[in-house]
Amino acid sequence: MKRLIASFIVATSLISSVPASAEQPSDTVPEITDLEIADADERIILQNIAVISSPVADVWAAFATEDGYKSWAVPVAFVDFRVGGFFETSYNPEAKIGDPANIKNEILAYIPEQLLVLKNTQAPPGFASRDILDRLVSVFQFEALENGQTKITISGIGYGPDEESQRLVKFFKAGNSWSLGELNKMLAKKRNAQSDRKTPFIP
Repeated sequence: MKRLIASFIVATSLISSVPASAEQPSDTVPEITDLEIADADERIILQNIAVISSPVADVWAAFATEDGYKSWAVPVAFVDFRVGGFFETSYNPEAKIGDPANIKNEILAYIPEQLLVLKNTQAPPGFASRDILDRLVSVFQFEALENGQTKITISGIGYGPDEESQRLVKFFKAGNSWSLGELNKMLAKKRNAQSDRKTPFIP
């Protein structure tokens, strides 16, 4: 079963994970840079960076609104968008809001169309230890580019040198990249639909 962070599964995204071998049409896959930045204490920041061929308003709406998020990330989502609010999501289309196996991420801070900071407060049973999740924070940065594209930087902060942290780094490196491809694919379809509506009928 394909599973996205975002979508936000835990603390590196609104983004989760799917098999790294999942195929996507090449014209919908953005070029993605993966970085692991370590400090002197061996704490690690995982970054996934991509340029999406859509304006920042559309990219932000895909992350920050309930309908937008469900259009590419998960079939079930509830968004209480405010500082102290949360995203509650599930990859199970039969899930109900409030189910104990849902994924919940608290909104710590945001700047519209620029920044979103999340912290996981509930993960599916067995995903990772609560100690690990409690020290992770996810930061999403959105940068509008002059050509109508958007640069997205996803930073997972708080990983350590321990084995479980390394497992999660590997999991989210693949999952975030896959999810960014799904986001770009959805926005490409939206752009094409808008373009078709603007094309005049010529008999």
